[in-house]
Amino acid sequence: MRETTNLRYAMRPIRSIVRLAVVAVVLAGLSLPAAASGPTRPVVSNYTAVLVSGTNLTFYFNRNLSWTNAAHAWMLTYTIPSPPQYGSNVANSFTIYCNSQGGYDWGVDYQSPTNFNGVDSFTWCAADKTLTSAMATCTFIITTNPAESLPVPANQSAIVPKNTPFNIYPNYSGGVGFTCQPVLSTSNTAHGTVTANGAYFTYVPKTNYQGADSFMWAMAYSNDTTPVLTTAVAKCSILVTNSIGNTDSGGFANNG
Repeated sequence: MRETTNLRYAMRPIRSIVRLAVVAVVLAGLSLPAAASGPTRPVVSNYTAVLVSGTNLTFYFNRNLSWTNAAHAWMLTYTIPSPPQYGSNVANSFTIYCNSQGGYDWGVDYQSPTNFNGVDSFTWCAADKTLTSAMATCTFIITTNPAESLPVPANQSAIVPKNTPFNIYPNYSGGVGFTCQPVLSTSNTAHGTVTANGAYFTYVPKTNYQGADSFMWAMAYSNDTTPVLTTAVAKCSILVTNSIGNTDSGGFANNG
């Protein structure tokens, strides 16, 4: 009897180990729900501009940034792997423009060639502290006819401080020979309000909101012989964040 009792006690640790092994196998076989996913690297947009031969245009990198991690919004490096073939200044002239909010627009000046009809372009990308976007293309349609050039709106983006009204200037090219006026194509945004104020839009995010928002807009144009017409619609993507503050941490790199 004593030997039987001792055997029973000796088996208890083995049974415990078996139970733990069974639990481990069951847990290993569970299919846990996947975490919500989204963009993990900056997203940049293609851009097209129409300009007269011999004139220059400023391309703003940050206005063509569709998405970035809010924590890295002002820690971006912009790179031009392939500079334009015909125009000049892009490869070696980066400029920081102070905007109306006291922050910075990161721009590059493009000088179109004289007596040139055709298309020029360059590619660019954006990188945060760890990841780099796919390539985007900035395309210039150049004409030697300066008489009239219809306005061409382009999709753009804006990074807005939380709880702060913010002025957003429309991203468009052309408009030579016309009176141009930005107009809203949507009455409001999902997470704020937007109004047209002459040459720009004013966006006000909802109190304490952080995240993505957007609105649609177009350019109204006219002249002495053309009644008021409206261009195709463009989109302004907005990122509302409380991470703005280190506005000097962006930068440029040139591989050309």
